[in-house]
Amino acid sequence: EGYVIADFANVIAGPACGRMFAELGATVYKLGPGIPQHGPMVMMVWQAELHQGKKSIILDAKKLAARDVIRKAVEAADVVLLNKMDNQLVGLGLNRETLDIVNRKAILLQLKSHQGEKYTMKSNWNGYDPALQGKTGLMTRFGPHDPA
Repeated sequence: EGYVIADFANVIAGPACGRMFAELGATVYKLGPGIPQHGPMVMMVWQAELHQGKKSIILDAKKLAARDVIRKAVEAADVVLLNKMDNQLVGLGLNRETLDIVNRKAILLQLKSHQGEKYTMKSNWNGYDPALQGKTGLMTRFGPHDPA
């Protein structure tokens, strides 16, 4: 309780993280576009589940007025949650260097599928569940056995 999260995440992993913060009592502001980025199934089922307990702020990040809203949200945040690539963070003005100017105390929580302690060529690869299941061996371990 008492923490403010600015949630810019999308799809599943990032929004699920934001929902956990909300369940633990944080005030979570979900900032995102008003135009659906996915089909009806994703928007109705996944999004209703994953954004439960959050306060929504709908904006178009490409518009100048939205940049002011984003800046104000970041100024008020204890945590800035994203699952975007580094180049996307720079474009949104949400990279670490910019955050240090706007709100030095904010924790940047950037969920990435291919970056660990070391930065590699794969650090900016997008990550989706089926690809990661294949990469980690989960498909082989828990999937159907098909020797063909």
